[in-house]
Amino acid sequence: MDSVDAQDSFGTWLMYLPPGGDSRYVPIRKIKWFWYGASSRSTTAPYAWSMSSSPTDCGWNFDGDLYPAPPQWSAISYNSDLDNYTTP
Repeated sequence: MDSVDAQDSFGTWLMYLPPGGDSRYVPIRKIKWFWYGASSRSTTAPYAWSMSSSPTDCGWNFDGDLYPAPPQWSAISYNSDLDNYTTP
């Protein structure tokens, strides 16, 4: 293998939890972001890998709708550093 590249894009929701015992998270804005990376290997010894993409091959877009439809989560995550669960 002489080169490799990868890219991905994501949507992150900015959420607000109103005060109250039976409150539900309210979506405020969806932020879209992406990244891209590419690397290539030298064809001569020592066959070192180097980045062939720019550190600026990433970005975000705050122009999404205000108060979008709530996101649909498919999993629950656990943060071991905070010792708590994030639930949908």
